Amino acid sequence: MSDRTEGRALLSAFLAQSAGQRSFQMQCTAFYYLLPLALVVKLKPMRITVKLIATYRKLLPEGTLGNKTQVDVPEGSTVADVLGRFDVPLDDATAIIVNGYTTLPLSTVLKEGDEVAAFNAVAGG
Repeated sequence: MSDRTEGRALLSAFLAQSAGQRSFQMQCTAFYYLLPLALVVKLKPMRITVKLIATYRKLLPEGTLGNKTQVDVPEGSTVADVLGRFDVPLDDATAIIVNGYTTLPLSTVLKEGDEVAAFNAVAGG
């Protein structure tokens, strides 16, 4: 019997019994199968648009058309988490814009559909 089939059978049996009838072994086994599901549901991915401008454009994945790409990140991801995937320098020389706002901290938690843009604010000439 596969783990998935065994897990479904166990869950059905677990739910059919009252709390007093559930054995400790059954409770532990149900926990084993349900915990990964709970983590997947909690860490549902969300899509974020990343726009890297000027010299940071080279940090985009090879083959990216234009200066934007979309990434799927876990719920609760921050600006630093997303830009870290692209090796964007997170220092004073980098200007970071989230949905048009420039004064947000790197610890800002992102939401589905947000756009994070970054560029080198220091230019020589």
